[in-house]
Amino acid sequence: MSHISIISKDIGSYSKKFARAVIVGVFALTVSVSSSYALLKPAVAEAAPAAPTNVQAITGGNSIAVVWDLSAGSIASYKVYRNSTLVATVTPGGVLSCTKKGNCYIDTNVTAGTAYQYQVQAVGTDTTTSPLSPVASATHPTAANTTPVPTVTVDATEASDLASYMQTQSVPELQTWYPKLADAYAYPSYTPITSFTIKATTTPLAPGAVADAWPPTALIRVSAPWLRSNISDPGIGGMFNHEATHIIQAYTHTTGGWVDPTGWVTESIADYTRDNFTRERTPRSPMPNDKITDSYSTGAFFLNWIKNNKDSAIIQKVNVALRNNTYNSSFFTTHTGKTDVALWEEMRDTYFSSSAPIVGINTKCITTLNGTPGSGTSVQINPCTGNVSQQWGVKFNDLAGHSTTAGFSVINSSLDTTGNYCLDVAGSGTADGTQVWQYGCTTNNVAQQWKAGANGSLINPNSGKCLQPAGGASTDGTALEIWTCNGSAAQNWTVWYTNS
Repeated sequence: MSHISIISKDIGSYSKKFARAVIVGVFALTVSVSSSYALLKPAVAEAAPAAPTNVQAITGGNSIAVVWDLSAGSIASYKVYRNSTLVATVTPGGVLSCTKKGNCYIDTNVTAGTAYQYQVQAVGTDTTTSPLSPVASATHPTAANTTPVPTVTVDATEASDLASYMQTQSVPELQTWYPKLADAYAYPSYTPITSFTIKATTTPLAPGAVADAWPPTALIRVSAPWLRSNISDPGIGGMFNHEATHIIQAYTHTTGGWVDPTGWVTESIADYTRDNFTRERTPRSPMPNDKITDSYSTGAFFLNWIKNNKDSAIIQKVNVALRNNTYNSSFFTTHTGKTDVALWEEMRDTYFSSSAPIVGINTKCITTLNGTPGSGTSVQINPCTGNVSQQWGVKFNDLAGHSTTAGFSVINSSLDTTGNYCLDVAGSGTADGTQVWQYGCTTNNVAQQWKAGANGSLINPNSGKCLQPAGGASTDGTALEIWTCNGSAAQNWTVWYTNS
């Protein structure tokens, strides 16, 4: 059992405000007409945005897609440079799912066999600019070395009102991304079909499905009622690209459905398309109770982890093996040294700590009221008993270093077999006395982020306040809250964790 030493320096809200003036080094002189003296005060200045990260240049078809992760803060636009020359200023809008979100540029002015270098720069709403991103390089392939732009036919016979939308929005999306996905998943092992139909249908699909793909008949179907009610959602493009990935996969199809001996790869690759190529949504990182067979976005995250840590070509390799019916139970062991289940367990151990009590004032433990699962349940201090209501794990933001100052979530995954409940600042509040309760864990939720502070404190970065029992009390049953950090015993916590 290892102990997290929760020791770090927090400069406090006053120092943070003052640091801005020190960094900027500029003071404005304001003269009061009714006074005989001048008042010096810090000039208001915002920090420049951080450079965009995870920039990629993806070739295929007749264009290069430059994609990046959105920068934090108030961003007005992104400038895209090709070979050091500004070629585009990107703001959210347009046709494609990623252009609607504002984190991609489609370069159609490219020549086969020519190498290009791209960099991206964020521009804040106050016109400050970030440094340029690292360079993303790509050589546009010749026609013989890329999948051609597909012919996409629209069938709106059952929903004529959707014909224009599908022709002007969905077809360009698929013609832009399909060649790039096919090149990534299939080339040069096999050539997927390059002509298919997208159909808006009023026929009910499988329970819970809004779209499906039928490679044998080269058909993608989407629920017409769903499409009408979600017409402005940028995720529609991602949905079409997900189904187009199934057209590329075209695994052996029988009356019983897809043949996927892994039980999870088919849908995981299709969601990998959305999370790591088109980037129209943020990847969903797994939670402690997730299973490998959950597939979809959970599996997409897992595939990306294997790609980054074990075998950079694993996604194409497993796709080709499934397509060619050469996949067998030793596939992952052959390519990574471990079975897929063992890899999943390794990822979990990298990403999470195991559960243990969190001990505070007078050796009282953080406890879920009555051990009740569910969002909005009170969290209190009570005598430590070791039961499931006091078992809290840590989900690190910094996977490699498990840094307690880089941020983490505090999760109770033991209350039931499906739920994952996080220590959560109610309503993402920032005021002293805001309740801290248990709430369903969600990705990138500022109310559920904590950092290690001085004197064993747990700080919610969104508020800059520390976790403590209400009023600093040590009475059994006292609920938790956030309060201005003061170094008191009530704000001192001991967090234990173990890892396999």
